Amino acid sequence: MANLTGPKGPSEPKSKGARPVSDKTAGLEKREKIQEKKHEPTVEQEPAVKGDTFGEVPSIQGRQARELPASPGDAGSGGSVKARLHALGLKGGTDGLIKTAGTDAIRYSAVPGGRILHGSLAVESTRSLAKLEGVVRVTGDLSIQESVLKSAELLVLKSLTEVGGRLTLEGNAALQLIDAFENLERARGIYVGFNPGIARVSLPKLREIEAALIFEANTALTEINLPAFSKGGLYVHVHDNQALTTVLLPSLSSVQGELSFLDNPRLITVRLASRAKPATVGALELAKNGAADFPLLFANVVKS
Repeated sequence: MANLTGPKGPSEPKSKGARPVSDKTAGLEKREKIQEKKHEPTVEQEPAVKGDTFGEVPSIQGRQARELPASPGDAGSGGSVKARLHALGLKGGTDGLIKTAGTDAIRYSAVPGGRILHGSLAVESTRSLAKLEGVVRVTGDLSIQESVLKSAELLVLKSLTEVGGRLTLEGNAALQLIDAFENLERARGIYVGFNPGIARVSLPKLREIEAALIFEANTALTEINLPAFSKGGLYVHVHDNQALTTVLLPSLSSVQGELSFLDNPRLITVRLASRAKPATVGALELAKNGAADFPLLFANVVKS
């Protein structure tokens, strides 16, 4: 008769009953399971650093986070994969040289007289500055923060005329001048703060700010000169600049929100629009500035 059960495998010895497991064997098995668990790959999120932004993203380059390989040196032995999630291309998150929107890196397009950088860029070195060679417009944010870049190294930015997002200069110990922005005409916002070496700010072609213009805590800053600046957005703030003596805004016509000068103990000269053509502001705040008659300098400012 044909065998309907298929080929027989090796015969197993018949057991005469359950064989007791020794304490030594049980302990060894337990230790092996613990060791295996210790080497299971994991993905950990490191603490956020200043400037980090986070958002929801279901995958990283098409893979779930749990599928990321172990870091170098861990191959074949498990281990942990540590990463700042925003640095792996998460929506709205950035760190390092290139600021991305989602997982899309910056790109360029050509225009007469230069090129447009589409996206946002965080500059930390001369390497990232090179990405701005010949750029006339940045569509997103442009930030230079906590760098050791010198004023001369920023001259690559001289072609820049517009920043679609916010221009940030913060905590740059080696900067003394920002003449590299001499052709900048507009930006959504500008923040210049905590730069201990900047002595003078001159933006001769800046005409308009949609959101906020802020100069804050620049300890060596003595002069702010914006001869063409005519229209401010949410607010214009000049705060806590201990050496500041002069602010020149001769073309200012309006600030939608608040014009504010606070805690500038040496500030005695402010030039605004003429009495024949007064500036209109949403609110005016003056306190702890240098001149005793400082408020009189704003007699030609009209609150809307």
